[in-house]
Amino acid sequence: MRSSSPARFSSLPRGSPATGVRGLRAVSAPDSLLSLREPAGATSFFAAPEGDSAFSEDGIPELERSLKEAASELEARLSSQEYQRIPIMGLKGAAGALILREAAMRLSRPILAVTSRPAEAETLANEVAFFLGESLESDASARKVHLLRAWETRPFAHISPPTDVQASQLAVLYAIRRQDAPLVVTSVEALMTRTIPRAVFDESVVRIAKNDRLDLDLLIETLASAGYQRLPQCEEPGDFSVRGGIVDVFSPLYREPVRFELEDDLVISVRHFDAVSQRSLGAIPEATVIRARYISPAALKERELADVVALRAAELGMVRKEAGEMLETLGTGLLFPGAELLMPYVYGRPLDSLFAYLPERTIAWLVDPGRIIAEAARFSETVAAEASTARSRPIFHPPADSLYIACEDLERELCAMRAVETGSLVTAMAPREGWAPPIEVKSAPSLKLSSVELTGQRHAISFEPLAAELNEIRRARARAVMVVEGQNQVARLRRHLEAYDIEVNTGCRTFPELLASDDFRPAIIEGEISSGTVLQADGLYVYSEEEIFGEPRARRRTRPRAKGAFVTLEELRPGDLVVHIDHGIGRYRGLKHLKVSDAEGDFLNLEYAAGGTMYVPVERINLVQRYIGGGADGAEPKLDKLGSGSWERVKKRTKQAVLAMAKELLEVYAAREVMEGHAFPHPGSEYHDFAERFEFEETPDQQAAIDEVIRDLTRPKPMDRLICGDAGFGKTEVAMRAAFIAVMDGQQVAVLVPTTILAEQHWNTFRARFKDYPVRIEMVSRFRSARENKATIEDVARGKVDIVIGTHRLLQSDVKFARLGLLVIDEEHRFGVADKERIKKLRKLVDVLTLTATPIPRTLHMAMLGIRDLSVIQTPPPDRQAIRTFVAHFDDALVREVVLRELNRGGQVFFVHNRVENIEYMARHLRSLIPEARIAIAHGQMNEKQLEDVMRAFIENRVNVLVCTAIIESGLDIPNANTMIVNRADHFGLAQLYQLRGRVGRSRQKAYAYLLIPGEHIITRDAKRRIEALRELVESDSGGGGFKLAMADLEHRGAGNLLGREQSGEIAAVGFELYTEMMEEAIRELRGEPQQVEFEPELKLGVPAYIPEAYIADENERLVIYRRFARAESEEELAELRDELRDRFGPVPTLVENLVQAMKIRRMMRVQMVLAATLKGNQLEIRFHPEAPVDSARLARLADANRKRMRLTPSFQVIVAVDRAEQGDYTKTFAQVEAVLQALASCENLESRSAVRDAGPVAN
Repeated sequence: MRSSSPARFSSLPRGSPATGVRGLRAVSAPDSLLSLREPAGATSFFAAPEGDSAFSEDGIPELERSLKEAASELEARLSSQEYQRIPIMGLKGAAGALILREAAMRLSRPILAVTSRPAEAETLANEVAFFLGESLESDASARKVHLLRAWETRPFAHISPPTDVQASQLAVLYAIRRQDAPLVVTSVEALMTRTIPRAVFDESVVRIAKNDRLDLDLLIETLASAGYQRLPQCEEPGDFSVRGGIVDVFSPLYREPVRFELEDDLVISVRHFDAVSQRSLGAIPEATVIRARYISPAALKERELADVVALRAAELGMVRKEAGEMLETLGTGLLFPGAELLMPYVYGRPLDSLFAYLPERTIAWLVDPGRIIAEAARFSETVAAEASTARSRPIFHPPADSLYIACEDLERELCAMRAVETGSLVTAMAPREGWAPPIEVKSAPSLKLSSVELTGQRHAISFEPLAAELNEIRRARARAVMVVEGQNQVARLRRHLEAYDIEVNTGCRTFPELLASDDFRPAIIEGEISSGTVLQADGLYVYSEEEIFGEPRARRRTRPRAKGAFVTLEELRPGDLVVHIDHGIGRYRGLKHLKVSDAEGDFLNLEYAAGGTMYVPVERINLVQRYIGGGADGAEPKLDKLGSGSWERVKKRTKQAVLAMAKELLEVYAAREVMEGHAFPHPGSEYHDFAERFEFEETPDQQAAIDEVIRDLTRPKPMDRLICGDAGFGKTEVAMRAAFIAVMDGQQVAVLVPTTILAEQHWNTFRARFKDYPVRIEMVSRFRSARENKATIEDVARGKVDIVIGTHRLLQSDVKFARLGLLVIDEEHRFGVADKERIKKLRKLVDVLTLTATPIPRTLHMAMLGIRDLSVIQTPPPDRQAIRTFVAHFDDALVREVVLRELNRGGQVFFVHNRVENIEYMARHLRSLIPEARIAIAHGQMNEKQLEDVMRAFIENRVNVLVCTAIIESGLDIPNANTMIVNRADHFGLAQLYQLRGRVGRSRQKAYAYLLIPGEHIITRDAKRRIEALRELVESDSGGGGFKLAMADLEHRGAGNLLGREQSGEIAAVGFELYTEMMEEAIRELRGEPQQVEFEPELKLGVPAYIPEAYIADENERLVIYRRFARAESEEELAELRDELRDRFGPVPTLVENLVQAMKIRRMMRVQMVLAATLKGNQLEIRFHPEAPVDSARLARLADANRKRMRLTPSFQVIVAVDRAEQGDYTKTFAQVEAVLQALASCENLESRSAVRDAGPVAN
């Protein structure tokens, strides 16, 4: 939540594109941190009460200059014209961000803060934003602090900068052009990279307000030329969609997209909407649309561009074939990797540097100017070297000076600006003409205030040093501010300090809010700073989380919200396989609009074997499911033949298999429920101390799993719980919490893993986590000598080992436990049959916790509730480092640069090459290309010992580049490996790529994945489609359609792992969704529960009821809406869906209103178990389901009472005379049918109803 303290930009005058950035008016900053004036009688934030020293009489001396005085002096010097350069010395820790915050609030002029490296810029921007009460995650249009990020690609690489980087850079350009006094933080690399010409940028800015007149065609053209992509649904920055009079645009300026509603050409509404639900959030008076990408597809198709590119290619001496391929790609208008290299040619004028955007009165804020100049020289050398390499090959690239500014140009530009210089090197520089004497701030770094002491049987963090210092600070009437990440950490720190009788203030949400309060208790604020600072003369102490708790934690950041769970038909495309519940596996060929008898509507066109075709009306869409569940070899199943009877035989066989499996599971579950087990005590203070040392903040899913495990452990029944979740989602921590509870109760724990490598990894993980506790952890492994293994097994039998980790060796008969209380099994499906039988016996004796990295679909999870204890962790840790993913063409220079960049920061690289036959050749090529690397090979055809030895060498960093096939184990966690290169990524499925990519990004280091593809000309059409899906994966971790299909594939595999290989075959036979429904039915049947009668009512009223193409043009979107209508479970849900259509697509047409009414009636029919309602002429025929709970006597009495209009046939079919509706107006028809159904509801046999479960929509 933004504080109201900083200047509000909405109140500042806007400048026009041409003139608005010059001559900015001054704006006062009354609530500046250091100029804050409190009411008479109140105690100032920094200053001690009048007449007192800054500290108490027992006396810390007052220092020479406070931050307050330094800020005042800086303001005075900048107000005069005497000095061009103003050095500031003595800034330690967060003092640098605090004085920059102060300058931003006092000066009312733009500030450009420059650091040498991108990571330093990000840290500084985050810290200044925190001290201003802002967040870099909030709308760019509504904050003062902006981070101009670097491209994150090497110069002239044929890789495009990530679209989110482009969008954020363009938002910064807008802030510079339109805000009065922005604070822009950037790095040397970002500053030396040229950008879009200022005039071109200004032309693409469109401000749209309510009651404006808008030329829709011109807006669409403008958006396309500004790099926006037109899609059916607007979900990511740079998307836009048009649906009739509704225009959705996701501008980089906002966290939420904007919806414009037009009536003819008049804008009648402007509102933000939620990108996930697509529902409006609230009206706003106006919105601004800026450019989304540097290059648009339309720009690539310009004939002039092709001519210029051809000339440059000839100048570089490129061979005709390569130049021709590039020109051919341009002609398609498709964005290709590295298209941004064409920026110098696209706009018809030279690119500008950032300096061209800056107003004349901008202040340069140089953090360590000596390092800035050194980094500028280094980057210039890199640009020159890369340009030379590109020219020698030759590959296409623009002249270096057209895309980058030179080191001397950067120096000249910075020297021309008035500047403030900070950093360690300032003191070493001799004063020059125009330089002010240094302003010296007396600050000190915060010290590490926690200590580790031995208390009783365990090591614990002591907060005594912090408590003592806080008491002294409060006696001195100074302020202490502790900044920690996440509410869990706030609560944790508060609890520890209260143990020392220190009362803390946790009521302030932001730093400015704290400054405005008169509460001098030590404050804890949620936020993120890298280090604190001590400003004694100002009476301010700031502490970072690392300084308080003694060790860095993983960084947290709000990430884009993921889209909702996979919806089965949401991404159905013509050609996809489907399952019709009654007719089997067919192929979807699209939606078809047909007129049948006196009604018309949309139908799903399904193709079957032997030329069979079926048209399924959309109102019966619940009978059709997307087919998920190909066999293990990925082969497609055969299409069924209509009317052959084979589908019924398949369903019968599958049902029998499902019933047998469910019976076995239920028997095991029931047997366990009556067995006596060991009830562990409820966790106490020692457990809470252990939990608080967890490096991350628990995700809600993870915490739920921990709570469920604790509940199981404390029951007097044996636990048998399965924890499902992707690698890195926190399953091992759940297991370690359970192990801690067991060990503290004097029980032993066995951790069983499928491979020696995983055993060693778990051994290291457990030892690191338990290092401060007197717990003995051992491993039985091939990596240890026979003598060591024998000694360990003997100590386990004597009870001297608390936790033992090993492979199936632990299951052998000679391994005895003194008091085994908990068995943890990792990836049980990878063990052999004999091992599984031994595990089965152990399950009856001890608590068992099983872990699996393959995701389990929610539908199966719900189906198995009550027969298998499952905990599903679907949420990744907050800001588990985002993996920067690039699609690029294979290029030796690129591969060398990428590998060396990782090795130079001490990391390791996976190079995935999925062809065993030439993997040796690729490894030799890489060795000659990168002789500095230590390269090894790993693939599935190696023997087990060889493979384990290679993997161990990689884990121990004796090998730093692993050339491997896609066998990288899903459970492996190698936090030092943070770059992955996937060769011929077009040969992989999306699911494979998603899993592969998840092997990096496990640490605080930024992770990179490079998906390498060959030239476009040698890729098949199918592969091109896959590459577009890859780009989608690259564009957004939140995942679009391809991502959902990949997840569905993974979930199917997870289901197979959970249920066994035999069941995988049954899933393949009928499709995953139908299999799940069969599972639910089998469980209900075995439990003796009433069976849910599932059927699809047939409604034939001769009323046209469908979604016209003119209303929703995208066929897929129409399919989704039909599905949602069919699955609505209440009138309220139908009404909400109708409102959503009005919100997203504009006024609801009559045909759709008819559809809403028809779905409402179909729902009534389901509830009353009416099988069919047919209008023939003036007669409505009602036919009940054979199991409908109808009281025949009541029905006869109702017919007799209405004998003039109603009659009952011998087969209990009801025929009612109704009035014929006028053509085109069907309101009366719907009303009459509703009235008849309501009357028939009075004939329900309630006793019969209680025995038949409400059908409801077909289960997912």
